[in-house]
Amino acid sequence: MWLDPSTMFTALMATMVVSGLALLWSWWRSRAEFSLAWAGTALIAACLGVALYSRKIPLPDSLHQAVGPAMLIWATAGMLASARAFNERSTPWLAMTLAPAVWVLFWLSPAFGLWPPLRGLFAFSVFAVLLLAAANEFRHGAPLAGRKPLALLIAVHAVVLLLRIPVLLEIIPPGALPLQGPWIGMMLLEPMVMVHLFAILLIALTKERLEAQLRRTAETDPLTGLFNRRAFFDQGSARLAACERLGKPMAVVIFDLDGFKAVNDTHGHAAGDAVLIAFATAAAPCIAMGGIVGRIGGEEFALALPACGGLEATDTARRLMTRFTYHAKQVKGLGLACTTSGGLAVTADGRSSLDALLGAADHALYAAKREGDDLLHIAVPQDWPATAAA
Repeated sequence: MWLDPSTMFTALMATMVVSGLALLWSWWRSRAEFSLAWAGTALIAACLGVALYSRKIPLPDSLHQAVGPAMLIWATAGMLASARAFNERSTPWLAMTLAPAVWVLFWLSPAFGLWPPLRGLFAFSVFAVLLLAAANEFRHGAPLAGRKPLALLIAVHAVVLLLRIPVLLEIIPPGALPLQGPWIGMMLLEPMVMVHLFAILLIALTKERLEAQLRRTAETDPLTGLFNRRAFFDQGSARLAACERLGKPMAVVIFDLDGFKAVNDTHGHAAGDAVLIAFATAAAPCIAMGGIVGRIGGEEFALALPACGGLEATDTARRLMTRFTYHAKQVKGLGLACTTSGGLAVTADGRSSLDALLGAADHALYAAKREGDDLLHIAVPQDWPATAAA
């Protein structure tokens, strides 16, 4: 039968080799995603472990019972290493060394031959612990849609292994489950499916993260880490449309750093870059409260505050200006007295365009710059006065 154990062991090994090579090939193309290298190596090692345990590779006496499971345990620890590598964490060398070594010591001890079910209890428990640790590692980290399916797949495989323990310990009476003949082959289908899906999901997850990184690079100002002009317009327009649907207000503020050219000319461009980064640091609390901040020009920044009315937006903008002055003063110990001017525009119900709001805020900014530094002017299109000095 095509489901006889010998055939299924061979098919399982073939699946491990093909999936492992696919993962290694994916890693070889970029050499950046070491989780793929660890996962591919683990599957190749698992194939070798299955071959040794099933005596496809002949070894003297009962040595296959020591080397085969030890190799499988190391391979399982390799999956944990893959998960940690994906999250840019250290390799679990202790687990990868200690777990197989403990199995070999167990094989050398008299207890190995006293009660055969103890072997399965030990092996399946170690497999499950390492797999659940890998699943937990994949589940946590930067938000990616592919994390949960991959973690769930690994966790389900761990649970399936644990379910074999009651059979070994005869908690489930003999004969209660069909575990003879072709059913053994059917049991080997689960790891085959798991290995295949694991490779597919891990490659998809690494691709998803790469695409997210490329997207962030395309949307982010490399110096400050804020949105660039295009991304700010895209994000701001989307949030403004949401405010319009809900009938909520939205405020936009444009900031221009006062005397920025003088900083560059006097202290050099490195100091100027540090001042720009200081503004991004000052803007971080605004991002945390749901605001959108972008660098839209050389020393010009924009802040969008969805669901934020005029009074709240004014207070938020002024606090940002104060924080900027503080952070800029810390730049390179120069004690710079940097300030920023701002222009603010608000739509009461979201019925406007981002271009219109930015235009109104820009006019208010020019009014503030004409009067001096460190000023915030407000332009409100409907029920507020056209401009008001802060």
